[in-house]
Amino acid sequence: MNISFKLCLTIWGVLFSLANMAQADNFVNSKYEATPKRLDQVKILVSKITKDDIYKTLIEFIKATRPSRFVGTNGHKNTSTFLLEYIRKIKGANDLLWVDEFEPDFAHAIKMYNQDFENQIIGRYPPASTEYRKADRLTKSTVATLKNYKGLKGKTIIYEKKGTKNPNHIIILGAHLDTIVVNPNTSSIDNNVSMPGADNNASGISVLLNLIKIIAKLDIEKTIRIVFFDFETLGFLGSRNFVEKYYDELVNTKNQTAGFINVLMLGHDTSDEDQKKRTGNMKIYTRSQNPKDLILANSMKLEGSKGVAGINFSIEQNDFPDGSNSSFWEKEIPAIAMTGDWENDPNPKIHTPNDLIETLNMTTLHRAYQHISLAVITWAFDIKK
Repeated sequence: MNISFKLCLTIWGVLFSLANMAQADNFVNSKYEATPKRLDQVKILVSKITKDDIYKTLIEFIKATRPSRFVGTNGHKNTSTFLLEYIRKIKGANDLLWVDEFEPDFAHAIKMYNQDFENQIIGRYPPASTEYRKADRLTKSTVATLKNYKGLKGKTIIYEKKGTKNPNHIIILGAHLDTIVVNPNTSSIDNNVSMPGADNNASGISVLLNLIKIIAKLDIEKTIRIVFFDFETLGFLGSRNFVEKYYDELVNTKNQTAGFINVLMLGHDTSDEDQKKRTGNMKIYTRSQNPKDLILANSMKLEGSKGVAGINFSIEQNDFPDGSNSSFWEKEIPAIAMTGDWENDPNPKIHTPNDLIETLNMTTLHRAYQHISLAVITWAFDIKK
């Protein structure tokens, strides 16, 4: 290879990088685009994030935090650093970004796991049964892990875009940032293995980071707050701390909080394992017969479905217990979980080292990003058609 050719390659690489940077800065090119009035305008904005963008964010996040985001590991420490640096590069000049460092309520989590064992296992299974012994080992392993982390602090990352017209109208979206693996042979937590957590929950992280790329360039009328919760895989302690800290603000009569959207595990979607034998089946989980949750769920379903084909978020009122939404429900704050279809197409790879990017359906993940972003941005501008 001669020097001239090498020089050309170098120049091409620099130009390519600059072009990518320019593209990132040019999601919104005019005041007209920054203040959409119609659904078709929002669809154009949302479409500027491609499937490759979602994939690239996934790769960057998992690479920067490998081999594990289990609390206390080096990968876990790198997670907050990555998120802060990533958001600083894409946020608007007046957008807010801060870290809530907190002391996890380990006593609450230990009590919760022990109560779950008593309520769900004791009396239902004999002590000699496989179910009882597995649950007993996992409960003891989790409690021991929590006790071992006494003194360790969590870091929740919060981004906020203030509304220009109705800043007291607030919607919150969140995704948990940590991972966990349970060894199937010992029924105990294994913190010495790889935990890529591609679906659980790098998929949710990628969706929200790419949503920030868009809303950072908009003059939204209502406030959008995006939260990356820490310590969620050990008793939802990050979301619990968040709700307790901001409870008065969220329920204050001066504010109108639409509710919380848990963005969780949106990359697993199969046709061969799906009981319905088709892709695109996703869920919005709410509390049973809760009208406030249902209002939020219907809004996210209806507005998103207006502009995105090939994906269907059906509403399931079943008190979904496996997400950050449970912390909001404890305080009677409207909340939903937007995730995969856990009844008909569950992901068997979560909480294992095999939760890899290669196992994800990137088309569905991209459509999930489009659906959620479209619904949230139309809410932020109060667009009805």
